[in-house]
Amino acid sequence: MDKLQNQIDFELKQLRHQGLLEAMSRSTAKHPAIISMELRKVLKEYLGFRHIFRNLYAFELKWKKMAPLVVDSEKTLNQFESELKQFMSSSPNL
Repeated sequence: MDKLQNQIDFELKQLRHQGLLEAMSRSTAKHPAIISMELRKVLKEYLGFRHIFRNLYAFELKWKKMAPLVVDSEKTLNQFESELKQFMSSSPNL
């Protein structure tokens, strides 16, 4: 029963993370999108990796699938920081 509860809890957290990414990439009447759709797509790949990483042992990880995420991690972080700064400067009242 604990295993089932843990899986349900994990799936709910996963949905919250996906929902957060989706919400951050949508503009509303009150503010523009926080991140671009392009960055959302990239971050969703990292979210997928997180899911796999949490559910597999290290020896089961495949470098071929991980490599692009590892290699592009600094670029992705820089893009996130840039888009966040742009959002903050364009929405001073938030």
